[in-house]
Amino acid sequence: MPKGGHHDKKSEDKRAHDRKKSHHDKKSDGKKAHDKKKSDVNDSRRKRTRALHLSYLDDHDPGNTNHPQFLDELPETKPHRYRPKELSYLLNQNASKRHISQLSATAQHRLKMPVRICDAKSDAQNLVNEWFPILDEIFFFSTVGPHLKNGIHVYNDPTPEADKSVYDNAKSWIEVNVGHELGHRRCERQFLATLLHEMVHAFLGTFSCGKKCCQDNAKEVKGHGSVWCNAMFKVKTKFEQLVGWEADFNIASSVMLEMEESSWQPRKDQLVRWGLANTTVFNEKLGRDVGFIRSEWSGVDEEKSDDERESDDEGESGDEGESDDEGESGDEEESENGDISHQTSSGRKRRHRKSSHQRKKHRKSFHAQFLDKLPNPKKNRFHPRELSNILQQNASKVSFSRLPAKAQLLFEKSVPSCHSTSEVRHLMKKWFRVLDEVFFFGKIRPHLKGGLIVYNKDYKRFYGQFDPNKRRIEINDVAHGDGEGRRSHRLISTLIHEMVHAFLGIYTCDRICCWRKFSTDIDRLFCGGGHGPAWCDAMIKIETKLEELVGWSVYTGMDVVVMLEMQNKRLEWQPTREQLVRWELQGKMTANPMFGDEETGFVRKEWPDSRHDHRHHHYHYEDSEYDSDGSSDDCQDHGGQWTFCSVM
Repeated sequence: MPKGGHHDKKSEDKRAHDRKKSHHDKKSDGKKAHDKKKSDVNDSRRKRTRALHLSYLDDHDPGNTNHPQFLDELPETKPHRYRPKELSYLLNQNASKRHISQLSATAQHRLKMPVRICDAKSDAQNLVNEWFPILDEIFFFSTVGPHLKNGIHVYNDPTPEADKSVYDNAKSWIEVNVGHELGHRRCERQFLATLLHEMVHAFLGTFSCGKKCCQDNAKEVKGHGSVWCNAMFKVKTKFEQLVGWEADFNIASSVMLEMEESSWQPRKDQLVRWGLANTTVFNEKLGRDVGFIRSEWSGVDEEKSDDERESDDEGESGDEGESDDEGESGDEEESENGDISHQTSSGRKRRHRKSSHQRKKHRKSFHAQFLDKLPNPKKNRFHPRELSNILQQNASKVSFSRLPAKAQLLFEKSVPSCHSTSEVRHLMKKWFRVLDEVFFFGKIRPHLKGGLIVYNKDYKRFYGQFDPNKRRIEINDVAHGDGEGRRSHRLISTLIHEMVHAFLGIYTCDRICCWRKFSTDIDRLFCGGGHGPAWCDAMIKIETKLEELVGWSVYTGMDVVVMLEMQNKRLEWQPTREQLVRWELQGKMTANPMFGDEETGFVRKEWPDSRHDHRHHHYHYEDSEYDSDGSSDDCQDHGGQWTFCSVM
């Protein structure tokens, strides 16, 4: 074959290959064009299925996410499927771009009409029923109502401790308390602001993804974090623009509450965006108005980990050892105002004041916070004063309308009479469960290994006692008499008395940092009879609240136990005037065992001058004995025969 013919054939094969490749490229380009056209058709079809008034949101780009888009699934949205930040941004943009002309005729008419005046709970209920679907349409795409299975519950609880409103995700309802504002001028405006506040919670709580991929945002969805704030501020601004008047949506107080309960610090640009940059709000922990920059707060103790706390305990024990060595040459005493007194060999006291840094360090507590450890707090880890404060706050916030149905039924019914020990045991166990849940966070029963014991033993001279060694509460049936009706009331009063002892005894710190204070600090459980200020402050709050709930008189022996606590020679405790007023003992008289049951007041300097003659006497009450130098029977009744015992 000629040489030129070979080259011509090779060239033809190359041209055929190029034509084939070009054909495939054209086919591929055609497929891409077809796919693009199909995608554009699907996008336009999806946009056409959205409501016309949502067309301004079509240009929203959600970015890279595996979550479905909320707008794409309207109106058949499903709960717990969407990204929380995407939902917040959607509410933000909807409130910013929504125009009144895009609303339905019903919504426009309602916005132009004056708000219904509310003089009663029924008026508030009608107001909420009228405005809820309107607000749902304007701000939430009419999606909150269909998923709120139990609707909106309006109730009237004017007590200061009751919450204004709450969204309960488990019950799928919104509770609105009108008791705080009802009767005030323009209270109906505040009702609508409160309703809208909770509807934002309901929207985010209903549709936010609950899977592992979004666990980081779970707290922000349930609370008042940045996800909620970004949406709430825009919704508030738009609402005020539509209605023409302002209302308090509690954004500032909600953010402050979130900062108190966690370590969250909003950024400065967030504070500016939410209108909180130059705002001050009352801080419950500090007891004063502060701003939203945590570093500017003064007097806030930073929380420490358990490891740091243990190292502090060891360091404190070492410091105590050093002070004991120094005490060989001179005894060291500390006064209440922070002075240190050194006893010299000549008997004179040389004083010098602690520096402000030393006094601040002395007041600082390294104990864990009980509420931070819920729902699984460990025993013997907390300061008794902090435990007392928790019980007081909890009792103050208890509201009958917010109690479980079982507790409401028990408190409403009259207490049955008990004629046998088995009936008393059944009554005590029923009330023990409810009282534990209402006043003690349900945290006594898990650590009360010995349980609740009821017996009928005449030789045991006490109404009841908490045994810290056996971890049990004992109730003596025979000590409460045979009267009808009131006998059951006395049994319940004794039970709540001992439950306060049990709570403090179970959770009060018993580590190195507190051992040396057990015999000198009146707040400690094992100091005296355990009825110091920590116990009394908690007991008076719980007693008052329980009386309010049950409707009959609750007597826990406050006057008797305080009087007997004052007999302790080692302590020589004198309650302050403020404490006596707080415990309702100011000006009250009760039997004083030091003077043969002569009635005296609670001011030691007003007692008879003959008290020194009785300082070391023993006072006999039938088969029991009380030693004024240090008692084990902590509370004697007015007849001088039976005692309340806190510690065996």
